[in-house]
Amino acid sequence: MKSQNLLIIMDDEHNKKVLGYNGHPLVKTPHLDRLAHQGTIYENAYSSSPLCVPARAAFATGRYVHENRCWDNAIAYDGQIPSWAHILRDAGHQVVSIGKLHYTDEEVDGGFTEQMIPMHIEAGVGDLYGLIRNPLPIRHQSADLARSIGPGESSYTQYDRDITDKTVNWLRQSAQKNHGKPWVLFASFIAPHSPLIAPPEFYEMYPVESIKLPEKKVPYHPWIKAWNDCYRFDSYFESDEKRRIAIASYYGLCSFLDSNVGNIVRKPEQAALLKGLGARYVCDASAPTFMADLTQALVDTGATIGFDATGGGKLAGQILTCMEAALNRTATEYSRYGSTTLKQVYIYGGLDTGPTEFVRNFGFAWSMGGWLLFPFLQSLGEPAVDVLKQRVAAELKTTFASTYSKEISLAEALHLDAIAAYGQRATGAKYLINPRKT
Repeated sequence: MKSQNLLIIMDDEHNKKVLGYNGHPLVKTPHLDRLAHQGTIYENAYSSSPLCVPARAAFATGRYVHENRCWDNAIAYDGQIPSWAHILRDAGHQVVSIGKLHYTDEEVDGGFTEQMIPMHIEAGVGDLYGLIRNPLPIRHQSADLARSIGPGESSYTQYDRDITDKTVNWLRQSAQKNHGKPWVLFASFIAPHSPLIAPPEFYEMYPVESIKLPEKKVPYHPWIKAWNDCYRFDSYFESDEKRRIAIASYYGLCSFLDSNVGNIVRKPEQAALLKGLGARYVCDASAPTFMADLTQALVDTGATIGFDATGGGKLAGQILTCMEAALNRTATEYSRYGSTTLKQVYIYGGLDTGPTEFVRNFGFAWSMGGWLLFPFLQSLGEPAVDVLKQRVAAELKTTFASTYSKEISLAEALHLDAIAAYGQRATGAKYLINPRKT
């Protein structure tokens, strides 16, 4: 087997149930879903500790907590036990970390050839209040976390954005160099760790009124009861409304994390593939320059009709906004009503079943509506339809090629595992239902 480069992505305090591919009814994690559908999921994998610092020490060393003796959040990995990073570095591989490590401090040799913007335990001593003792103290600090909820930015979300940027830049630049041997990059995020403050565009994906409160299961296991009596996180919320805001924020942070992961795993080859098929303009909706790129493409082409294959979200409104901006660049006079050219966006996809959102900053000459293929063909007339059919036939293996991850029968389409798979409507995981298959 040929040696491969390795990218490890870690997040923090992410409940495995709060993922699209695991069947969550609300949370949108399309990039993680795609990785799951195209990769391998370990259903019986568990963290070696429910606490942050001990879990990270176990991950680094491959040893249980009772072996590495990092018992709590005040006893961090100090590099004395060899880590997987030590072994790889000693074997001649470049091993780089970007983001949260929670080792003792930056002076610790954790095995990495380079640590970029590392986060370690505070002042080298960590959470002394969290030292294991009997009885556990009451954590009144939890009251601050119960108040720090809702839409906004925190130092943690800003940190995660920095981790994303540095990871993308490393992959584009350093990863392309000849290192002699395959490299390992460890990108470690904080989200969806508290404080439960989610960037507004992700928080707004989950209306508070749609949030259902979890049902409490009693009696608690003695360990869970002791933990709950210590942190008392839930008791500090002033109302169920605040609890719903906190949950919506958590969901938003999960989607925020997913967006960051998407920016990392999106392949430059995808744009190259589209251009190789003849696409002159390829605009990446996740890029910070997306609006400017799309506007320039519309200036160059003069296009005033667009299609949104996703459905919900802000894309349709963004297209109309860029169309208006492109038209204004060549406008000869000012109008308070915007350009007079009709701008049109047709929505024919339903991957995002959420609401279509837009800000009316594109004048008054616009339309947004649905689109169906066969009513459109009927409106064209037979000669035009024949032309379209000839083009499809000529480009059946290129522009109009389709691939399927699995072919199933009508009966197999009713199996729960099949429904769970194709119900995700994930990119690269399309199912073909063949009525003739038995």
